[in-house]
This record gives sequence, structure tokens and C-alpha cells, in this order.
Amino acid sequence: MRLFSILLRVFALMATLTLAQAQAPSPRAALVIGNADYSFGSLRNPVNDAEAMAKSLGEAGFDVMVATDADQGAMEKAIHAFGAKLKAKGGVGLFYFSGHGAQINGENYLIPVSLTSAEEIKNGLVSATEIVDAMAGAHNGLNIVILDACRNNPMDPNGAHGLSRIDSNASLFVSYTTSPGSVALDGAGHNSPYTKYLSEWIATPNLSIEDTFKRTLKGVYQDTHGEQTPWISSTFFGDLVFRPEGAEAEEEDQQAGEAEQRATVPTLTGVYRASGTNPSGSQYTGMVALAEDNEDFKLTWWIGKDVGDSEYEGEGSFAGNLLTVNWGSTTPIVYALADDGSLTGLWDGGHGEETLTPEQ
Repeated sequence: MRLFSILLRVFALMATLTLAQAQAPSPRAALVIGNADYSFGSLRNPVNDAEAMAKSLGEAGFDVMVATDADQGAMEKAIHAFGAKLKAKGGVGLFYFSGHGAQINGENYLIPVSLTSAEEIKNGLVSATEIVDAMAGAHNGLNIVILDACRNNPMDPNGAHGLSRIDSNASLFVSYTTSPGSVALDGAGHNSPYTKYLSEWIATPNLSIEDTFKRTLKGVYQDTHGEQTPWISSTFFGDLVFRPEGAEAEEEDQQAGEAEQRATVPTLTGVYRASGTNPSGSQYTGMVALAEDNEDFKLTWWIGKDVGDSEYEGEGSFAGNLLTVNWGSTTPIVYALADDGSLTGLWDGGHGEETLTPEQ
């Protein structure tokens, strides 16, 4: 009888451990780098930005590695160690960089400190592709790359501005501090405008990845009076909550961290009925047609039953659950995709709102 009691307790303990493992959230790891002390053009906020992001990510359950004012050797060492950690643990990986970045012949580079001559700068850059490859090589569920590094090109002020779009076949979510080819602001406060809002929203409980970056976009646009608009590019179509609270949210986050749990790419092409509210409060209606254009979309907005009258054209890109559309105005409209297939977006700094409902 005593042996039976012991065995019963052992089986109960094993069942408890198995259940705990099944309910445990997916591992999360982050590498945060902030470079400010450049001899050719020091920056005010990257170290502060790195500290703010590390704090928010730590509160969101990430195992955070931090490097500040890192030279080329230190950056590459940290990247390799980060890739090895992701490969060993899996789950969600996040890389954040704040500092000088440059686009050279369509390739993005992050600039270490301790470079003094043009030749050192030319040979001492760290390619963004190296980071993406290190993360993709882990074969984990989701990788997030955040680049607050579009301030200018210190090697060639008259050359290409900002960063170019990063493409990858991995489950990758990339966020830029501003749209491709544009220059971002370092900020007059304690943090850059981008990191100020991103670190705040990452630390907010139960916000999805789409809502986190959508709120960041809105805050940056309003703070910079339309001079800077963050941008995203993604091949990830699952769900992620940065700081889940409650068992249900943790379970959803665990499922999102694994590749086999990813949702299929939604079909957005078709005709939509548009209804919205102008900043003045007046209502309007129209029609919108979405058509695929390679990896992006072309949109046509018109009033009435037929295309041609009061027609507007735009270009859009889809990432996560967000469709970002440039209608030719100073800032794009970011539409959030709902479960019923409708798209809702804010415009004119959040003063106008528009919903696109699929035609049956």
C-alpha cells in the first residue's frame, strides 16, 4: 500500500510538471545595442534608447543582452552570441539597434563606434543582413528587427538617405524608425521620438504586435508634426502579445512563437465599401479596389458605382495585421485587419477614420 501511495505521488508530480511545461510561454530573447559616441558625429540619445528598450523588454519577459557604444568586434561578438542563444532556446527573438545607420548600394549597415577614418568606416560596418541571417539560422518561431538607425549617412551626406527595405524568407517582422529612404530625428528629449513611444507601448499589458507599432506610428507622427513616419515590413502572419497577462494570453503567445502555429496569409484583393469620418466630423462613403502588385498592393478609391469619377490611387504594403497605404498625402494611413475581413484606419493624425468592408 505504501509503495502504491509513493507511485501515485510520483505520477501526480510528473503530470504536474508536464502540464507546467505545456503552459509555459515560449522563450524570448533580445539583443539591444545603442551606439552614440561617434567621433564623426556623436548622437544624444541611443544609449538612453537602449536602456529604455532593455527595461521594457525585460518587463515583457525577454532575456535581454545589452551593448552600448560598441565597436565592430563587440557588435559582431554580441550578434553571434545572440544567434547561438536563439538556436538553443527557440521562441521569439528581437534585435534592436539605435545609432548611425547607412544604406550603401541597397544594403543596410549599422555603424559601430571607434571608427575615425573614411577607410575604417568603409571596412568596419556591420551588415543588417548578418543580423537577420544569425536570427534566421536559429529556425525559431518569430524574429523581430527594430532599427532606430535612419538618422543620416555620415560617410556620404549627399548619398542615399535612410535605410532600404529588408527582405527575408524567415518569419520576420522588421520595424524602421521612419519610411525607407527617409531620415529620422534623434530627438531633443531623453529618447528618440520612435523609442519614446515604442518602449512605452511594449510595456503596456495585452497589446498585440500590430497595435504596439500602430500606436507608435501615430505618436511619432504627431510628435514630429508629420516629418517622420515609422514603417514596418513583415513575413509574419501569426499573433504576438509583447506583455501578456493571464493564462489565456500566455497560451496565445506560446502558440504564436512556434512556426507551425502561424496563420495563413490573408487574401486582401477585392472590392471594399468605404465609409468614414472627416476631421470636421462629416461622413463620407466610397468604394476601394485592392489588387496585388508583386509583394505589395495597388488601391483605387472612388465615389459612386463606377471607377473613374473622383478617383484616387494608392500603394500599400501588408505586415502582421496592418495594411499601410500611401495615398499621396504627407503620411500613410495604417489600416488594421479585423477577423471579419474589414480594415479600419486613422488619418490626418488620428482626426479622421475610415473603414473598408469587403463586398459580398
